Amino acid sequence: MLLSKQSGREQEAEAAHREALAAGDTDAWNNLGNLLSKQPGREGEAEAAYREAIATGHSDGWLGVGNVLAKQPSREGEAGAAYRDAIESGATGQVLEAAAGNLGELLARQGDVAGAHAAFEVAERATATRMGCDLADSTIAKLARFRTAVARRPWALRLNRSICAVVGRLGPVLRSRWQRIRRRPT
Repeated sequence: MLLSKQSGREQEAEAAHREALAAGDTDAWNNLGNLLSKQPGREGEAEAAYREAIATGHSDGWLGVGNVLAKQPSREGEAGAAYRDAIESGATGQVLEAAAGNLGELLARQGDVAGAHAAFEVAERATATRMGCDLADSTIAKLARFRTAVARRPWALRLNRSICAVVGRLGPVLRSRWQRIRRRPT
């Protein structure tokens, strides 16, 4: 619902989701979970809403459960299981991409490089499928290796972004200098 995206209108959005649930709209469980998961201290309610979504046949609720649990360090194992359940339940598109990608991040943080790589391969294959790309297995493997490396060393990506920002700022300076040099009579 649009109210969910408007800051300060969470109570109205929650009431609207609960009205939809009372009217029999089971899709509202996942939406309610999304809303509650963004509110500090309501993680338990969000998890319960996602589990209700799963119970009513909405397997994308597993992604929500995993995301809520992953924010709680003592429940990372349960988060991994929820992400696996999302993948195994036949999730497709962005739900499959997110569940596999989040599982890869979680496994990389835990030091399971092979598991992270396998999860990232699933995520990359799902992304390629969603975008209509026919990528070779070797390309999928390279993308998965890159994501695994970044997940294991997030500081490297931050460093790379900093370098890119500096180069990005230098680009126009170097271009104008090059243009001045080219305009000089010889």
